[in-house]
Amino acid sequence: MKLFRLSIIPWILGVILWTALVCYLEWKEVKAGQQFAFAMAKSEAQGSYNKDLAYRRWVAKQKGVYVQVTEHTPPNPHLSHISQRDLTSTTGLQLTLVNPAYMTRQVFELSAEQYGMHGHITSLNPIEPLNSPDPWEKQCLFQFEEGELESCCNEQIDGQDYLRLMYPMTTEEPCLHCHEKQNYKIGDIHGGISVSVPMAPFELAMQKKINEGRPVRLSIWLLGLFYLSLSNWMIRKHAAQERRAYQLAQTTENKYQTLFEEAEVGYALADIKTGEILECNNALCLLTGRALDELIGQPQSILHPKENSERSFTESFAQHLELPNGSTLQTKISTKEQQLIDVEIRAQRISLGDKTVLFGSFQNITQRNKQTKKLRLLSHAIDQSPVAMIIADLNGTIEYVNPQFTKQTGYSAEDAKQHGIQKTFCQTDSSDNGLTLWDNALANYAWDVELHSQKKDGTLYWEKVSVSPIVNNRGDNTHLLIIREDITIQKLHTEQMKFLATHDELTGLANRNLLHDRTNQAIAKAKRSQRYVAILLLDLDRFKIINDSLGHRIGDQLLCAISERITQAVRETDTVARLGGDEFVALLSDLNSPEDIHHIADKILTNIAKPYKIKAREITITASLGYSIYPEDGDSSEILIRNADVAMYKAKAEGNRSCVFDVKMTQMVLERLDLETDMRFALSRGEFLLHYQPKVDLTTGIITGCEALIRWIHPQRGMISPATFIPVAEETGLILSIGNWVIQTVCNQIATWQKQGINVVPVAANLSAKQFNNNDLIAVVEQALNSTKLDPKLLELELTESMIMQNPHSTVSILHELKELGISLALDDFGTGYSSLNYLRRFPVDCLKIDRSFIDDLTHDKSADAVATSIIAIAHSLGLKTVAEGVETQEQLEFLQRCDCDILQGYYFSKPVAAADFIQMVQDNKQLPPRRS
Repeated sequence: MKLFRLSIIPWILGVILWTALVCYLEWKEVKAGQQFAFAMAKSEAQGSYNKDLAYRRWVAKQKGVYVQVTEHTPPNPHLSHISQRDLTSTTGLQLTLVNPAYMTRQVFELSAEQYGMHGHITSLNPIEPLNSPDPWEKQCLFQFEEGELESCCNEQIDGQDYLRLMYPMTTEEPCLHCHEKQNYKIGDIHGGISVSVPMAPFELAMQKKINEGRPVRLSIWLLGLFYLSLSNWMIRKHAAQERRAYQLAQTTENKYQTLFEEAEVGYALADIKTGEILECNNALCLLTGRALDELIGQPQSILHPKENSERSFTESFAQHLELPNGSTLQTKISTKEQQLIDVEIRAQRISLGDKTVLFGSFQNITQRNKQTKKLRLLSHAIDQSPVAMIIADLNGTIEYVNPQFTKQTGYSAEDAKQHGIQKTFCQTDSSDNGLTLWDNALANYAWDVELHSQKKDGTLYWEKVSVSPIVNNRGDNTHLLIIREDITIQKLHTEQMKFLATHDELTGLANRNLLHDRTNQAIAKAKRSQRYVAILLLDLDRFKIINDSLGHRIGDQLLCAISERITQAVRETDTVARLGGDEFVALLSDLNSPEDIHHIADKILTNIAKPYKIKAREITITASLGYSIYPEDGDSSEILIRNADVAMYKAKAEGNRSCVFDVKMTQMVLERLDLETDMRFALSRGEFLLHYQPKVDLTTGIITGCEALIRWIHPQRGMISPATFIPVAEETGLILSIGNWVIQTVCNQIATWQKQGINVVPVAANLSAKQFNNNDLIAVVEQALNSTKLDPKLLELELTESMIMQNPHSTVSILHELKELGISLALDDFGTGYSSLNYLRRFPVDCLKIDRSFIDDLTHDKSADAVATSIIAIAHSLGLKTVAEGVETQEQLEFLQRCDCDILQGYYFSKPVAAADFIQMVQDNKQLPPRRS
């Protein structure tokens, strides 16, 4: 084989070199032909150029020639400055003067038409537009101006190869006859003549010449290949004879050497007396991680370094020697890196000539041991598996069950093997989609099913059965693996999750998803039977106060009790649902007329209003109810629930127990949503502003303070009353940012007045309930004071009585923190809440503001007179000042003066005004009229 390679390689190299030489000669021939064709074309172009130049010079020397005026040769408009451009011959022929450029262009056109050669006289400043240069000519003209005398190249024109040659035109004296107006002088380059010769004729001629010589070159190449092949054949023939002789000599040796060296099992020969390793193969080297020279000549104990023996070989080697017919031993041998490998050694004495040696084979059984261990572990895992496992043949005979099978079904392994696979499945429903369990089991693919099964003792339980075919090496299905898992708990959890997916977790009522489904079903049924469907939506009044004050546990118990009372008030065919929080919905289906709804709604509200006894505490709560009716108010669950919600808010806003939906309410809701949306951007757009209403001392009559009142100037709606947008702001939470803006703006305004040198009075800002209960209140007030460096005495905060009485204990702490900042505190709307004198004396407030509802009825209602007098007396006894707000008449003023009220606020003195108008009142020292005696 080696000789064959040595003979074939030179032949291949010779063929490659010979072919390369012939190809090189062919290439040289082609290149020479191309150069010759280029030279011939250039010569043709130069000849054409010289003839055209001679014609041009001759015409130029004649200062033009006259030719007959024809359609092809009309008078040249560019020679109109020559008086004798046009003449008439004695015979009456019309003659016109033709200049050299005109004549040359026509000669070029004739040449292109007859011979395919193109000529063009051109200039960077042509008189005739037809003489304008193309891009290549333009580039050449620039080169001529830099001193070039010739330009030549190959270029494609209309898809064909042309040789393009161009020479410059130098201005001579005859040329001035036409070009004098262009300011050319003799010797100036005023353009060039380009000639384009088609390459095709020349290339065709040269290709013909090359093709004529190609058979000769091909014959030479073939003769060379024949010579090389003959030489290679002779070499290979000689090499084959040598190879056969060599192979014949090596056949026997290679046969046994290959078996020995290439075997995957390690082999070694050792001296039976010394234990010296005489020979070994590569497999043993790989097994031990040693090279041949690291094993041959070494004692065999090198493979067992941990065996101690006084002899030169190990005890295991001695055991092999003692059994002349051979032995098998499983042990460990050590690698060069001192790693131990599990091996099986088979040894036997053999004779090699006159010498007896021990021949041993070393089989690596590490993987086999691991597999055995893995199988043993797998067997333990199956025996200890938490699911029942069965192996059965295709006849249904059970061959194996694990202990969990007995524990799960009550059948022993003997019972299972005796009864077979079908009798161990006791199903409560054996239909299994029209097929028996065993029919499915014999299907040649994995499958699983959930069964309601019965144990040996009759106990029912749910199990998941998975069946997989067991195939042999040929892919035939021989057995079945059946896994039976007890899923009773999971099944119960699943059922519970399905219930929770459609029911409220706290009350067990239907949730929103189930309500929508049942409502749409009721609507579909009512559409067919021409009946009515109603949605009643309830919202509990003041539930949040109960939940926050008594705790969520009592609140949850109250919700459960309410859900039971609503359920009792409706029919069994109706559905009660909880939408979340304190919102409930009753679905009334299959109604004869809308009048049936009123009775059920009243019954629900009456049931809810009855007292509840929860943990020894009696609780009373009411609800607001709104309802919508199919088909008048909508034809889907979403629309009916939405419209019932609108009606409920209407009922809550007007203090009614219940309210039926009216289409006009939708517009009100949309307007409210628009108002809420606009309010979210009102702060950033600067649409809010503050007006200030003066407070007047009733003793001196002068202005002693004012209250800042927010106003909203909407860009489209104009002025929006606080009574309209403040409730929306409180409900949406926007009151926090608006209230913080009011505090900061008040401080900024006071600081501005101080910088203007105005002697300002304290300004009061109102706090909302959400603001007061916000953890950031103290920080907001402190930041406003610090940022404006304002004296805290100039800022007053007004809090309503109902606000601070929601959680009196925490209120005291918050009020003291505010007082520590140095600001004043006023208790607004006093007399309308439920504060006790015990708490009032603990609150660090500075004044009480009498609610305007009492001021409105002064001098007309004795009870109002008594309340106002009592509030003033209580305030003075606690060391507090009193402010009467909403004073509008002289009678109210005189009554308050008689009761020694301290401060007046109301339209009697001034309505709320802009900041500039208020400060003008202060500067003008506006006062109350003198008190009547």
